[in-house]
Amino acid sequence: MRKNMNNLILVSPTKEHESQVMEFCEEMLKNGEGFYGCSGLNSVSSYDE
Repeated sequence: MRKNMNNLILVSPTKEHESQVMEFCEEMLKNGEGFYGCSGLNSVSSYDE
């Protein structure tokens, strides 16, 4: 079954998202990618910052 790709759901980050966010951050740094639109994610060293 194909999901409707026209819907966007925004959620506030919670502690449940910590591992996903930090994995994303590591991947971006590893590949030398820019953090455009990431609200300063590139300047933090932990999820709690």
